[in-house]
Amino acid sequence: MLIMSSENAGVDHLVVDACGFINNTQLQSLGKHLYTVPEVINELRDKAVRERLRNLPYEVMLKEPSSEALKIVTEASKKSGDYIALSATDLKVLALTYQLHLINKKSKRCPNHLWIPQESVAENKEEGHDTDASDDQDWVGEQNFAEAVAAGDLADDGQEVDAVDSKEIKVACLTTDFSIQNLLLHMKMKICSADGLVIKRLNSYILRCRSCYSTTAIMTKEFCPKCGHKTLHRVAVSVDESGTQHLHIDFEKLRVTEE
Repeated sequence: MLIMSSENAGVDHLVVDACGFINNTQLQSLGKHLYTVPEVINELRDKAVRERLRNLPYEVMLKEPSSEALKIVTEASKKSGDYIALSATDLKVLALTYQLHLINKKSKRCPNHLWIPQESVAENKEEGHDTDASDDQDWVGEQNFAEAVAAGDLADDGQEVDAVDSKEIKVACLTTDFSIQNLLLHMKMKICSADGLVIKRLNSYILRCRSCYSTTAIMTKEFCPKCGHKTLHRVAVSVDESGTQHLHIDFEKLRVTEE
């Protein structure tokens, strides 16, 4: 049985990724109702972490997402380009968050408008930019959150990400994983981060061939559809007001990889 952790907790329904348990986050202060998927618990191998789990002063509900919710977030991850960076457990965490959104928004569907890269674009520009998922430049901490909100650069898809009081949030996901956070924002779902970090912008991805430099938005491709070589790599992409596609490539990292 799920026990409400705290009347003063901000989020009504909080889905917790592995980071919440590994980092010994005080979950009862963040969410009233706490959830995770069984796979998250199974992946926690550290003895100290598992011992803490056995002695939690509150309960976390283990819940499997529906097959429909899992299908929806899987398809969304393929459209946003995050699919190849997400594990089966990650997708279940996302699906459970999505499912709880459906239930608590009292609507038939959760907003999940995705910006989908076009398969072929007449013109594109390559920009030297680091697109590694662990790049600290993609994060906004407590120090520069207000500045980022004021600048309106918490998303680069033409929509600002509003700063919302956690007490107004019905459902959120606690995670520090970049790809999970990126897809959560693409699907208009809320993120709760114990370390005060949130994504600075929304990334969408396409695949670019290192051999012939052609691109494809079909993220499940292994071989280049133009030259046939297995030389595709993931790059972030954005589109400016004129409709020009910009590829954000870290040429330094690309050069090291090719060597």
